[in-house]
Amino acid sequence: MQKAAFKFIGEHDFRNFCKMDAANVSNYKRYITDFNISACDQRSNHDELWSMNIRGSAFLWHQVRCMAAVLFFVGQGLESPCVVDSLLDITKTPRKPQYTMAPELPLILRSCLFDGVSFMCSSALKYSCTIDLLTSCLHSLLGELCDFPAASSIWIIL
Repeated sequence: MQKAAFKFIGEHDFRNFCKMDAANVSNYKRYITDFNISACDQRSNHDELWSMNIRGSAFLWHQVRCMAAVLFFVGQGLESPCVVDSLLDITKTPRKPQYTMAPELPLILRSCLFDGVSFMCSSALKYSCTIDLLTSCLHSLLGELCDFPAASSIWIIL
């Protein structure tokens, strides 16, 4: 997967790695400066957790989810790392294949950096954003658990 992830680094036309928004986007070129995949020191239900750290100058709508989906196929052995080269070559692959995007729930936007710009956030806004994030995660988690037939009762302690 890391070999395939390195292929994203540099300036490329990412139209095959986004949800098309032709009404609002005319330039699909984006510049990825770093893309690392690394194991975390944690497990979840006996599954090893991994981290994808991506840095770039800008991203298209669902670009990260589409890139992650292709990397998951590579990791499962369903695609080779060179699939990234083919999808980035618009003359070779002029239309986006119908890959399912990676799910949004585990994706976390950790930071945004802007040269020469400083942002301030009030404590009320931080609180509001935290409550909104927790509520969204809780609703998603409950939806997943309620779909699981063995879940007869769920206790949530906050």
